[in-house]
Amino acid sequence: MILPFSLIVSLLIPILWSFSQSIINDPVPSGFRNQNITFLIAHPDDEAMFFGPILTKLSSKDLNNNITIVSISSGDFEGLGSIREQELVRSAEILGVAEAKNRVLVVNDPDLPDSMSVEWDIFKIEKVLAEHYQPTNIIITFDSKGISDHLNHKSLLPAASLWAAADSKLHRSIWTVRSIPTWRKYISYLDAFYLYLNPVKNPYGLRTYTVMSSYSQYTQTRDAMTVGHVSQMKWFRWGWITLSRYMFINDLVQVKGPIPILSMKKALKMMLEAEDKESQKQNKKQNPF
Repeated sequence: MILPFSLIVSLLIPILWSFSQSIINDPVPSGFRNQNITFLIAHPDDEAMFFGPILTKLSSKDLNNNITIVSISSGDFEGLGSIREQELVRSAEILGVAEAKNRVLVVNDPDLPDSMSVEWDIFKIEKVLAEHYQPTNIIITFDSKGISDHLNHKSLLPAASLWAAADSKLHRSIWTVRSIPTWRKYISYLDAFYLYLNPVKNPYGLRTYTVMSSYSQYTQTRDAMTVGHVSQMKWFRWGWITLSRYMFINDLVQVKGPIPILSMKKALKMMLEAEDKESQKQNKKQNPF
């Protein structure tokens, strides 16, 4: 008797899933318990689309972490900023963030717009973070490639590095979710087999951490998108939540900080531009006409 193909697939999926978890899931690293952990993202829905596996893991009650999500923009590119802020809170609740209403923070500064073509001022971001979001031990954010090469995403690591270095007494550590080649982005949890054969190496010589969601954790991440971020559920998002390995797997590397991610020339240019903008604002206040 030949089993129907659909039955074979339905039997294989849970077997492969369970085996994938067993070969790549790392133990929770020391220092990821009883911590104040900040997820630094660019837009509402980043937390679900790219950080779901690690967020659901670290939000587990047995780890006793205080999780905060800081989104630099409200995602107002289509004029839905206020709606998306509310959706971010709902998503955080689904992902297991305790007291999400008090733990989700949106900067929403006009100088830091939601845009594919605007490179954010990292000094502006660092200043805002330093003034308002001090209590954190661990920062988790995008790496220098931003996963999708989005300019907003790519601005966060250098800003986080500046923030972490601003007060050495706090001993903040930075972890980034690794960007991977496009072909690997859409093979769902099967990417676990590639990771097993090609373990993550940290270019900084520091720690790595790979986590793969259980089925229940995956459904949390899926629901964070489909129930939490209803306004963003365009047709192509369904492909993402079904096929993207970031819905199933996160591999993180600890970053050595402060990192030399900007050339001195570029850093100086950005600093001068930031000072010039601030000066113009002050002049307008003093001379409104």
